[in-house]
Amino acid sequence: YRPKKSVWFGAGALSTDGTQCAAPAEVTINSGPKLWTVICTENDAATMYWSWKSPDNWDAGTFTVDHVYIQTAADTGSMLGELSAQCRGNGETVNNTFGSVVELDDAAVTGSNKNDMITSAAITADGTCAAGDMVYFRWQYDATGNPTTAAATLNHVGFRVEYSVTSRSQ
Repeated sequence: YRPKKSVWFGAGALSTDGTQCAAPAEVTINSGPKLWTVICTENDAATMYWSWKSPDNWDAGTFTVDHVYIQTAADTGSMLGELSAQCRGNGETVNNTFGSVVELDDAAVTGSNKNDMITSAAITADGTCAAGDMVYFRWQYDATGNPTTAAATLNHVGFRVEYSVTSRSQ
């Protein structure tokens, strides 16, 4: 057992591919909160990225990621995604090599302006991870898995990364 901590990456902190996933934009959800979201097309090239400078007390183990999204239509189809990550320390080359893909699939999106939150299985990053490393994350649509939720109204709100630490103090 190790203590767990988490960090939130809202849509405004995400980078996108710029073609299949538009840049983050502020939207008002159902006449309620105004927040940053990302809209992607249903395409395998639809990609969102974020990065994290890991803390000195991170145990350099696996992560889980919660994906938060809101379908503003009544659509309750599926949403299929894939997550991967890479660790890079000081002097190490950042590249396009990510760890094994972990599926992040929701068989039935809630729809009608309700929050959806789905948690991944454990993600192992590419590289030799160490506390204090940069960790780069990538999420992509899995369009070959035939997601059926209308992508044009699926607002990606952000991701929460949960990780284990060696101690509660930093």
